[in-house]
Amino acid sequence: METLLPVALLLVLGGFGALVVRSVKRRKAFLSTVTSDSAELPDLRTELRLTGTLRRLWRDPQEGLPLAELGVGSQRFVFCTTDQAIHGERYKAAIGKTIEVALYGLATLAPGGVEAMQEQLRDADKVPPDTVTLVHEGQLENDYVVIGRLLSQRSDTWGELPLAVYRAQVLHTSELTLVLELAVPSPQDAAPLPANSLAHGSVRLFGYLPS
Repeated sequence: METLLPVALLLVLGGFGALVVRSVKRRKAFLSTVTSDSAELPDLRTELRLTGTLRRLWRDPQEGLPLAELGVGSQRFVFCTTDQAIHGERYKAAIGKTIEVALYGLATLAPGGVEAMQEQLRDADKVPPDTVTLVHEGQLENDYVVIGRLLSQRSDTWGELPLAVYRAQVLHTSELTLVLELAVPSPQDAAPLPANSLAHGSVRLFGYLPS
């Protein structure tokens, strides 16, 4: 989209967020494995970078995870810092300054964009069918709802868990076009989601400071 998301879209996505949160509760085994134990934080390496202003650092009281907020224009992205135990002083010194972050997500994705929720969403017909978006919504502070266009896919692992890592466009406005890598569990018999298709679901954001 060439302009910012219309008000109608935001209203629709409010309902979409609630829908996905309920879905996440049914499929939360993957994301719930992330605990306050830093040894269990995902350590996905990504080549993608996002530059913005580090607004604040804090610890999530619900899960005990270290969190940070990165501001990019009018957008804000809350993510779990997987390397804060190592680079705590770098983070503290960067508050209020421009930094570069390697940002990625653990996700639960299903095929389809807005059209996949036509029957569940009020006024869904008012939203362009090729919409991509990332909405701050979910159980934890670094949880988001996503509709993304899948650009490519690669394989990776988290411990012994095989992952399909999708490179996806998740925002496309006049202010910002954002592409993230989203990692989902990849059973041996699971067919990958096709490239250049839309997928929707939930994302928990993580990030680290590149060397």
